[in-house]
Amino acid sequence: MNKPLMNFDAQVASIDADERTGALDPPCITSQKKVFVAGLAGGLSARAAGEQAGCGYNTALKWARDDVIRAYRDKYEAEFEQHTMKRVAS
Repeated sequence: MNKPLMNFDAQVASIDADERTGALDPPCITSQKKVFVAGLAGGLSARAAGEQAGCGYNTALKWARDDVIRAYRDKYEAEFEQHTMKRVAS
């Protein structure tokens, strides 16, 4: 999949807002990693999310295995599914 299911800018803005308000337990991450997480949460492969974030494939694989990145991805995938299911049910 080369096209994410959600808007990157909106997802990154959501991560920024959650960090500012303390809604996240994991440590803060860099802007580049936020774009990577947005790509993963939007359904992109690690390779495609890495390209979107401007990092190489090996870095993307390393990030995809990182516990902090996984925590972010899990949170935003769940959030995306929750919002999508509300729209589908309506």
